[in-house]
Amino acid sequence: MYLSTSSPGYTRIVLRNMEVTTRIGLAAWEHERSQRLLVSLELYAGSQNYLRDVTADSMIDYCPIYELIRGWGERTHTDLIETLVSELLEACFAHPQVMACKVSVTKPEVLDRIEAAGAEAFVYRQDYERGRREHP
Repeated sequence: MYLSTSSPGYTRIVLRNMEVTTRIGLAAWEHERSQRLLVSLELYAGSQNYLRDVTADSMIDYCPIYELIRGWGERTHTDLIETLVSELLEACFAHPQVMACKVSVTKPEVLDRIEAAGAEAFVYRQDYERGRREHP
């Protein structure tokens, strides 16, 4: 199901600008020290069904995703920020009520004269699942 202007709307669950320090990047200096990341995500559920039927047992629980992100601080090193974006997508779609999600991972201190550099993805569940079937 696609989100569109003709759909009955959606409920958005958010985590904004979570900060974690980890070793990430391809540059030589990035292998030598940790740097700060800002992570944000938006989880989309259908408003009509989600809000009407949500319970403590069926809610979209962002705590496991929060813990995943916190765990990045313990990693030895990750070359590509896209690796973290992929991990976030997998964690977001682990909950069956998530119809789509948007994830963003940025390095706010990697380059001079810019606010941040990073990667962001917005993915619908059906596209994510199709991609997993086509590229296991």
